[in-house]
Amino acid sequence: MAQRPRERRTPVDEQPPSLQANVLVIDDDDDSREVLLYQLSLEGYTGRGAATGISGVRAARVTAPDCIVLDLNLPDMHGIQVIEALRAEPALAETPIVVVSGERRVVGERAVAAGASAFHAKPLDFGGLLATLRFFGIQGVPTVS
Repeated sequence: MAQRPRERRTPVDEQPPSLQANVLVIDDDDDSREVLLYQLSLEGYTGRGAATGISGVRAARVTAPDCIVLDLNLPDMHGIQVIEALRAEPALAETPIVVVSGERRVVGERAVAAGASAFHAKPLDFGGLLATLRFFGIQGVPTVS
């Protein structure tokens, strides 16, 4: 299956510091979502969270994030349905979607087949997630303290 070329993003050293990458985290587990958003903020990313698939799709439409981190097990719809809804939006069709889930690898492969860009199993290796974000050209802009 042919893949569409992804838009090249500007390297972080060429971006003004105010242009932090925006990550949308869709996960119904409040603690997991908030911890991930906090960890991302420490690495220079901005982000917002959504607890359901419907609210996540709405948030993506409004914020046009640089990347979406998605759990598959959501209370209102399965993550694969969320992927399909996001890919149906022209403005989000090329946005990287990184699935983070405790579901089996086979389900992760189904998510990638549905349009996810990558899959990470829970418990999440945060360093691995950062490497995936950077692979897609999504860089944080760490603040200097």
